Amino acid sequence: MLIQCTKKLLDELNTKLSEYIPQYDKIVYTYDFGDNWQHVIDAGKINEEYGWNYPVCILGEGNAPPEDVGGKYGYDEFLRIISDPSDPDYEGMISWSKMQRYSDFDIEFVNRRLKFILKNKWDR
Repeated sequence: MLIQCTKKLLDELNTKLSEYIPQYDKIVYTYDFGDNWQHVIDAGKINEEYGWNYPVCILGEGNAPPEDVGGKYGYDEFLRIISDPSDPDYEGMISWSKMQRYSDFDIEFVNRRLKFILKNKWDR
């Protein structure tokens, strides 16, 4: 993953967001260069009293696209098919989405993953 602040690209392994959030209220990063998923981190404010050494998701909605869905076009097609049980590809797409662990947004799950992943990263 690369983080883009204005026109400079930064490696996330060697960059602390706290170094950039005060001067940039939005940070764009690209996930999966093949499908070119671009995400915007909108930092409304920094909580200086936050006492943990890992991030916490405080708000979210919607589902993340399944892995290798084929970019925006593929995701739009995926959503169209799974919303229509009469579509001939419906059953196959539902089965594939389960293999991809496609599910509704779950903030508690996201926060458990953030804590677990980052704890294991720092314990190495």
